[in-house]
Amino acid sequence: MSFQTLLGSEKKSAAEPRKTTADKLYGATNPAGTLAAEWGIDLSTAQKLLDIEKQGGVRRQPSDEEIEKNGSESMRLLRQEFGVRVDAIAVRIREIVAKRPALANALESSGAGNHHSLVLPLARSAARQLDAEEKIGFVKPEVRSPLR
Repeated sequence: MSFQTLLGSEKKSAAEPRKTTADKLYGATNPAGTLAAEWGIDLSTAQKLLDIEKQGGVRRQPSDEEIEKNGSESMRLLRQEFGVRVDAIAVRIREIVAKRPALANALESSGAGNHHSLVLPLARSAARQLDAEEKIGFVKPEVRSPLR
């Protein structure tokens, strides 16, 4: 058996470039990779969000108490990590998620939007976006912290 058979034909069409692992993970062939790249979140979080969007919610609906507990825990973690910037980051998270109305509705109706495993990665992405905008001098007035 030759190397050409094991590794595939050496001849590649110019119209069909070889896909790298990064292309497969973060390219158009993987919707979670595309979402991860667009939103600046990790692949596993993007996949969770897409699953929630596709299912219209979560598999096990949390109780009202669990939703409240998750919201309190997420807010505590956000305040711990971002301090006074929490409100601006929360606004940005809502703007990001609003770009996908089906996802926004699923997160809201299921209570999954309160869980820290989804909130924290989105918050970190939102914080990076706000930092980048501030660096170039673009900050919306309602997002600017009064302490700056």
